[in-house]
Amino acid sequence: MDTNSVAAFDAAMNIRGHGILDPALLAHQVTLSLTVKGRQTTTRQWCDVTMSVRDLIGRKFLTNHEERPDKDSGKAFLQGPTFKKGRTLKTMPWLDIMVLDLDTGESREDVVEKLKALGLFGVVYSTFSNGKRTSTKGKKGLAKWAGVDEPGFDVFKAWLLGVKMYQPHILEDAEFLGTNAEGEVVIRHAPMTKMRVVMVLRERFHITGGPDSEERRACLRDWREAYFGVGRLLGAFVDRACSDVSRLYYGPSRPIGATNWFVDVVAGDLLDLGSVERVPLERGLIRRSKATAKGQIARDRDDSAPDDPFRTAARGMHAPEYVTANMSTFLFMYGSRFRIVDCVADLRPRWIRGDASRGKTVQCPGEDDHTQSGGSGCYAVNAGDGGRGFVLSCRHDSCADRDRADLLDLFCEECGITDAMDLVEDWCHE
Repeated sequence: MDTNSVAAFDAAMNIRGHGILDPALLAHQVTLSLTVKGRQTTTRQWCDVTMSVRDLIGRKFLTNHEERPDKDSGKAFLQGPTFKKGRTLKTMPWLDIMVLDLDTGESREDVVEKLKALGLFGVVYSTFSNGKRTSTKGKKGLAKWAGVDEPGFDVFKAWLLGVKMYQPHILEDAEFLGTNAEGEVVIRHAPMTKMRVVMVLRERFHITGGPDSEERRACLRDWREAYFGVGRLLGAFVDRACSDVSRLYYGPSRPIGATNWFVDVVAGDLLDLGSVERVPLERGLIRRSKATAKGQIARDRDDSAPDDPFRTAARGMHAPEYVTANMSTFLFMYGSRFRIVDCVADLRPRWIRGDASRGKTVQCPGEDDHTQSGGSGCYAVNAGDGGRGFVLSCRHDSCADRDRADLLDLFCEECGITDAMDLVEDWCHE
């Protein structure tokens, strides 16, 4: 195969090329950690491989779109090496590529044309769930988000548009299918394109500093803001979870017998991350505002009442960046009363996995980043059950830098809770 001319790729095999690749780009070297065992890969099983871009886009890698029995098996890769030290925020030494997941129904053609217009090299491939026709959401969580007893079609559409950021055309002729046996509301919609974009960095992004140093935290923050900046360049929504430098990505795959798969290789320049405008993690940039059952896209709070002095104090504290509004205020005021186990049992009952020495073992809100799914590494304890405050803790390596606030923030995202103060009424009793 002539990889100098991506037009030589076989369109009959759903693989398209766009333009002529620069020989210098094809010779550019990257070092990535690879596996054939997906999330079941242990720390020392990751294999660091140095390859050229020519090899990266070859038939054994990004243009090899495989049939698989399920989405959580098979070949996977990281954006850099691990040096057998584990796939964690504390240990990744550098990144040579940037990978963006586009899962809200963006058009394949629009993404390809945007890369062309920007003059950027990229590989765009469909993921295992491409063509998804139905979406589900826990009924209790949806009711809590909307402030209604019985969430229906309009509420679910508003949540998909306002929180999950679905493209409007996906829901134009959607059909509400009611509630399934698991207590989830179900909607059928137009087939949703789900794809991944892989870009190669012009210069290696080094992650320096000790595991818990401010220097490393600054590097991770810079990567995250650059990641959102690239998403903005492409005019696409990117999920916050995907900005994790240790995130695992599966190679091109599809269900057995599927024909709606694709790979596009777009000729262009390597990504100059230094020239990308950084986008801070602000809720308004990453998620649309909360939409209510009445179709409102924003909810304004009543600021006319006298402010609580403790609320004022909490606002004055240096607050980390959370997607969920008022998270720092909630922790300051209600962390000693929050019944996290009850909250999980109400909103995500299937996440309760069993008894722990204290509290319950639960599904980790950050499980997508674990090397293995399942297990009992994450546990939750209600405030007052053997300690002063609530506990939400995960012992997996990929969650080493996440405290209870980070995990609760991810849980709120999953449940569609955009303001942490919405947790108070039901799960913060005296």
